[in-house]
Amino acid sequence: MATQRELEKARAEQSAETSPQIDTTIIEVEERVEERVAAADLELEHAIEAESVVATAAKGNEDELERPYDTANEINMLLKNELTDWVDDQDRFQESTLQREVPSRKKEMVERIKARAAAAQAESINHDKSLLEEIEAKLSGE
Repeated sequence: MATQRELEKARAEQSAETSPQIDTTIIEVEERVEERVAAADLELEHAIEAESVVATAAKGNEDELERPYDTANEINMLLKNELTDWVDDQDRFQESTLQREVPSRKKEMVERIKARAAAAQAESINHDKSLLEEIEAKLSGE
């Protein structure tokens, strides 16, 4: 900005009076302005390149941050599926164990009932014999 003002001032002075010293000053100012413009262009170019590098790095970092999140979600889903499968397997195992135990328990109950029936029948026979012996004893003793 200051250089531009100098250039404008020099041009204004040149139009007022033309001298070789003013022409030299104008040329020098123009050269400085051109140098500064070239330097600013180069600086802008570097800034654009740096911004591009930063944007690429930011995208890479974003991808890097998303990968563990995605991986964690995949692991959670796998673990959930594994747990569900394991629970289902345990339920099936328990049901099959109960189904195997039911006939065994029924058989045990039938055996106990038969044993009780046999014991009750034996007791009944013994009771009947006892009564018959008692009746016979009363009949013979009379």
